[in-house]
Amino acid sequence: MASPSGELTLPTFTDCQNRNKGFRQVLATLPGASLVASANGKGLRAAALPAAESMLEGHPGISMIFGCNDDSALALSALQAKGLKPAKTLVVGFDGTTEAFQQIKSGGMFRADVAQRPDCYSRRMMDIAVKLANHQATVAQYQKAGPYFYKLPLVNRR
Repeated sequence: MASPSGELTLPTFTDCQNRNKGFRQVLATLPGASLVASANGKGLRAAALPAAESMLEGHPGISMIFGCNDDSALALSALQAKGLKPAKTLVVGFDGTTEAFQQIKSGGMFRADVAQRPDCYSRRMMDIAVKLANHQATVAQYQKAGPYFYKLPLVNRR
């Protein structure tokens, strides 16, 4: 059974570009799943809602939508009033905001969120800063090592 999906993007923000890239990479591994629509939601509810509406008008069978940030994904909850059935539409966000967690808890379409861990990032940056200040490492070493990724928690109702 085909599972058409859509995404709301924010192409001017590198983090959102990478989030959407990750979404597409995972989607490609799911049998029957396909990305049928992509729209620039500008990372804001006011822009994400009409972008999602247009996307869904062109592809009414979309069953999953990924919002590159929680504000984009939260805009989709307004689509329930337009007839989208929460049980048949999965909305996934990214940020870990309190409002997103409340939406997930309420049992609507917004059913999963990737929660960021700023505490992990800040600890990592402080560790790097201390090593650079103490001449225990160089910027070139960190550049050569490439990106450092954290496994972020997925939040859902379970």
